[in-house]
Amino acid sequence: MAELEEKTLLRFPLPNCPAYEKLLKETWESTEYKKRFAAYKDFIDQIQPKTGFKPEEMTLRQLAKLQDTLFCEEIHKFPLPEWVNTDVKSKLEELSLLSMQAPFKIYKQEEKSRLQGGVLVNAILKNISQNAQHISKQQKMIIYSAHDTTVAALQIALNVFNDKTPPYSACHIFELYEDNGTYQIGMFYRNDSAAEPYEITLPDCTAPCPLERFIQLTSNIISNDWEKECKINNSPDKHKGVITGLAITICVLFLIIFGLLYFLCKRISIRLNNFERI
Repeated sequence: MAELEEKTLLRFPLPNCPAYEKLLKETWESTEYKKRFAAYKDFIDQIQPKTGFKPEEMTLRQLAKLQDTLFCEEIHKFPLPEWVNTDVKSKLEELSLLSMQAPFKIYKQEEKSRLQGGVLVNAILKNISQNAQHISKQQKMIIYSAHDTTVAALQIALNVFNDKTPPYSACHIFELYEDNGTYQIGMFYRNDSAAEPYEITLPDCTAPCPLERFIQLTSNIISNDWEKECKINNSPDKHKGVITGLAITICVLFLIIFGLLYFLCKRISIRLNNFERI
């Protein structure tokens, strides 16, 4: 798989992946998603006039943004609108969680994970494996800083997501242990600044989990060729971009050749005029 830049690696959902975009479209049409979102129809209709958004703008994404805005205002001690009571906040939190589950978990979770959270799992396991094999420079720590969707995509790929939106400063920790040449991976999750991180166990493994076993259990969500699985080479947009690029290149070359011919013709014309005068 072509290595992704770190700034792209942490941006979930990862963009420019036609196969994933197709899965996402299928998700919006899936029975599970429609059923879960439809359960909030009356609530959405109730708050829509108070939000300032048009009915067609009350999408899941917009509702998640609304919840995030209100949450930020409350944290910073700003007064909330009168219509934002405990029940409204609770339902918006549920919708915000749904907006995080839909891209990664609901409908064909494993296929999505191979194109999303599994990419980060793969990068982390490569760093850990290289350290265990003494290939790397024996780094003591690697820290990634990103967003709640990054943590969610990672945990859903690992099947350890607790179905709660990762709070601010949430941290998923991987630790590598060595015992007489045998390596193990320990995982911890901190989602409360007032409490210590708690241990997470990878399904079908112990805690900590032997490195080889961990790699084996996560092989189903690791893509060996991300671009190929994303069907980037078959993307109509990519072909369109290539054709557009070729067309522009040909036009530029034509203008350059035309300009050169014009310049040469002009020079020849001047010389002929001078010759006639002589």
